Amino acid sequence: MDSVSQAANFTSIEQRPVHARLFHLLKCRFLSWLGLPVPSNLVPHHNGNWKGMGPYLLIEYIDETRGQRLSDTWEIGRVDPRLRKNLFRGLAQTMLRMARIPFPRIGSLIIDNDGFLRLANRPLTSELQDLESEGIPLDIPRNRTYDTVGAYIDELLHCHDSRLRYQPNSVFELGDAVSQMAAHATLRTVRADFFRRDLNEGPFTMQLTDMNRHNIIVDRDWNLTCHIDLEWTAILPQEFMQPPLWLTNQAVDTLDVDAYNKLREEFMQAMEEEEKNRLELRPLGKHALQLSSIMNVSWDRGTFWIQPLYSRLHRQNDQFCLILFAYWARQSHKFMNEKVNQKEEYDKKLLEAFQT
Repeated sequence: MDSVSQAANFTSIEQRPVHARLFHLLKCRFLSWLGLPVPSNLVPHHNGNWKGMGPYLLIEYIDETRGQRLSDTWEIGRVDPRLRKNLFRGLAQTMLRMARIPFPRIGSLIIDNDGFLRLANRPLTSELQDLESEGIPLDIPRNRTYDTVGAYIDELLHCHDSRLRYQPNSVFELGDAVSQMAAHATLRTVRADFFRRDLNEGPFTMQLTDMNRHNIIVDRDWNLTCHIDLEWTAILPQEFMQPPLWLTNQAVDTLDVDAYNKLREEFMQAMEEEEKNRLELRPLGKHALQLSSIMNVSWDRGTFWIQPLYSRLHRQNDQFCLILFAYWARQSHKFMNEKVNQKEEYDKKLLEAFQT
């Protein structure tokens, strides 16, 4: 693997000559004996052939002999229990492997100029990148990490607020604006109810944040062979680990909860079996908890699926939203009207763009 980060170039040690591999091995052993941090398998290597390419990351070349994207056969194969079992087992194995090492903070790993892996970057998820690509200011410095679940949740809520404020088409009309603002205000109030206090300070686990069907490579029997788009890997709260949302092939806002739960239980059975095969719990000290247990508790607690847990009547009660939206921010009425006007202006510009 070659990686270009600013002026630094790295190559996987397996791709270097024998003498370089031997030196790296001795260096790692020596540092380990001294109880010092050990560098990764990526070593500095200045290669003039790649000048002008810009930043890139190449881990492995995947050809058709390794399989095909899960999305290519999903529609036909998803009704086959045997294929699902193989897929769920592979996904569970991947999630457990990634979660086996505990981390003290929430964030993302970087490779420093000496080839050491450091937990020194904000948790760069695909959702975060999507917001910034749309020009929405998030005000999250690159080097920001989080030592508690609560601090990270507050940051995520701030990101949602920024999307509402700065995305020109974030609301469709007045009713939609009221509904979103009320939802944001409610989340601030109840968010602590969905996360366990004993896990607030970690430990945290490495997770894939873009585990969609297009990024999963499987063979004919749906055995998982590869996973792509690893750049969206982040260190996150354990309670963020959940089964994929696409199990029922339904969009999130149209998801049949009972149908999803049936497949979720299938997935969790695979997760529990893989944990038992490992014979011991992950080395998390006093927090030694099985990941499957945390995931099941999150489902029962409502962390996975929030509504309707408090009052079913409020789902159809317009007065609830009309009262609560005013507590999202000061001058909420003014903001609501400005957003509706902004949406109308956005639609005009969009129409003009397609007419030219």
